[in-house]
Amino acid sequence: MAMEELPVFKHVLQIPSTPFCVRFNEWKTVAYLFQGKPASWELNEDPFNILLSLLTKMGLSNVDREALSAAIPAILKGVEGFCLARGTDPVHGEDGTIHCYFETHPVEKLWLQSADEEHIDFRNRQEINNVAAGTCLAEVVPPKPSVNGSDVWGKVIPAKAGKPATITAGANVRLGADGKAYSEIDGSVKIDRSRIWVDNVKVVNGDVGFKTGNIEFNGDVQIKGDVGETFTVHAKGNITVEGIVDRAALSAEGDITINSGLYGKEKVLIQAKGNISVAFAENANIQSEGNIYVGSALINCEVHTKGKVYLKAMGKSLVGGHLIAEAGVEANCLGNPRLPTKTIVEFGVRPELVQHQRQLQTEFEYAEGERRMQIREELEELRERFEVQSHAQVAVKVSTYPGVVFRTGAASFEVKSEIRAITFYKLEGKNEISMRPCIPPKDKTKDGERERRGGK
Repeated sequence: MAMEELPVFKHVLQIPSTPFCVRFNEWKTVAYLFQGKPASWELNEDPFNILLSLLTKMGLSNVDREALSAAIPAILKGVEGFCLARGTDPVHGEDGTIHCYFETHPVEKLWLQSADEEHIDFRNRQEINNVAAGTCLAEVVPPKPSVNGSDVWGKVIPAKAGKPATITAGANVRLGADGKAYSEIDGSVKIDRSRIWVDNVKVVNGDVGFKTGNIEFNGDVQIKGDVGETFTVHAKGNITVEGIVDRAALSAEGDITINSGLYGKEKVLIQAKGNISVAFAENANIQSEGNIYVGSALINCEVHTKGKVYLKAMGKSLVGGHLIAEAGVEANCLGNPRLPTKTIVEFGVRPELVQHQRQLQTEFEYAEGERRMQIREELEELRERFEVQSHAQVAVKVSTYPGVVFRTGAASFEVKSEIRAITFYKLEGKNEISMRPCIPPKDKTKDGERERRGGK
């Protein structure tokens, strides 16, 4: 017979003149009798009846006497406890949400839909959420109700009510009498937490060059041609380039999509606060606060993302350079199958962020007013970032070739010979990179299984 799983006890009450104590969980919805501090039973009455009398005085009178009597010897030996009473835990309400009638994560949806395909059509991505004037964009879903609990004495334990959600109408959005959000113009809808707004889209029907000059736009930018050398494009929304980006700088507060390719050079930066999607990149400097999606390859690139890197190609998808992916990497192949090429792949918790957290914690002790509030928000952002980093791993479905160096924290591992279908991860509490099998998309043969075990 399986032993009963005990709750986590938070409160202890010693029963006077007895070797027993009563332990309660946090809400005092469960009461257990355990062996307590040693005490003398120098009384003329039956010890069992004395215990029942004392429990009754404590308000715990509805006890199974026969079961308690049978359990006392084991309790006094410290072997087990006895459940005296149970109440009901409170059920807190769930917060309200905002239901959107548009795709809130178009890039992620695209990659999920094409998870079993080797290639993605970067020319027909349909990432922009186009809406017409009068379109219903979103509505509020009310909170789910809470249910009060009761402790072992029948006292009500109030449950927390769910917080209602609210929609904040941004630019070109109005809230109707029905509480729903509607677009006031034709454009592209965006959402950031509770704020919804609609942007116009700037379309460049050709190349970005001397004819257009540098572009800075308070919304989305669509470029039908190439972006020429030394030119810059900045958008407060997304940037989409149908052609090639040739040693030009792109900066977006949303996502960046380059459907053809990217040629970079030193100190020329491709930077996005959202996701970056590119067919291929060579000698590029890429920074993202979201995820990075690569259709073909990254060759000798410097890459840093707070999110994850997805490498789709089956061949040389990452060769040379330095890749930092705080949330991890998913790839079919890493490195050069023909010639060992040093390729650094870093993932997981960043040492410089740990140091920054310590500095903020020290500053917080002496900060006041608005600065103290700012530090509290920064520390919360770091906590959330560390939570993502702590689960980071590098999953390589097919092969990792010699020359690839993995780093996470103080741990490092260099690949000396080809490793098949392996996931690399940091062992919890240790400065060591470990490996476990990563099931490839098609190789399900016995030979493939033996190769994976041998490569571990």
